[in-house]
Order: sequence, then structure tokens, then C-alpha cells
Amino acid sequence: MFSSSPEIKKLDLDINNMNIQCYTAGEKGTPVILLHGAGVDSANISWKEVIGPLSKSHLVFAPDLPGYGASEKPDIKYSLSFYIDFLKQLMNTLNLEQASLIGLSLGGGISLGFTLR
Repeated sequence: MFSSSPEIKKLDLDINNMNIQCYTAGEKGTPVILLHGAGVDSANISWKEVIGPLSKSHLVFAPDLPGYGASEKPDIKYSLSFYIDFLKQLMNTLNLEQASLIGLSLGGGISLGFTLR
């Protein structure tokens, strides 16, 4: 788990009145957002082996998407459009004008949809 790694920190964010857990590491370099997949996935499952090494040259963020991991699981209709809007709000909350997006499965769809929008 991330918690065993001192260089990886947990952020508790309020995004659209949802409690979102986001892991972050690194202090310099271009920002990178890692987006996990669907099913039983979470930031910890998809990115625990990647975030540390990637943070040596980038400022890395790996959120648990709404409905996953340690983030809030509201009773709402989840859709690709919902997650694309969420990504925009996440970037605003983190004060990021631009970031490289890396997505796995659902996270890839979110990244592509966000970029095309």
C-alpha cells in the first residue's frame, strides 16, 4: 500500500461535495495524473508500483475516482461524462492548468474524453 512509502502522501479533497482521496508524490517536474480502471480497481491497485519511480521526475497525482477505493461512493449515475467533468474539477482543485494523463481501462477513456473535449 501507499501508506508504507514515506514519499507518497495522501490528500483528502472535497470535489463537488464528495470526499476524494488522492495520493501524491514528487516535488518538481511536470504534473502527471494517473487514472485507474473500473471494476474492483483503485489508485493503490493500479499505480502502487509506478507512482514512486515516476515521482523522481514528475509531480504525480493518483486519485481514487468517485465510487472506488477510499473515495466517497455516492448513489449517483456514473458515466464517462461524469468522470470527465470530475477530472476537470480535480485539476481545478489541484491548481493544475495542464497535466499529462495516464489512464488504465476506464482511466484511459476518461483521459481520451477529457482531451477531446
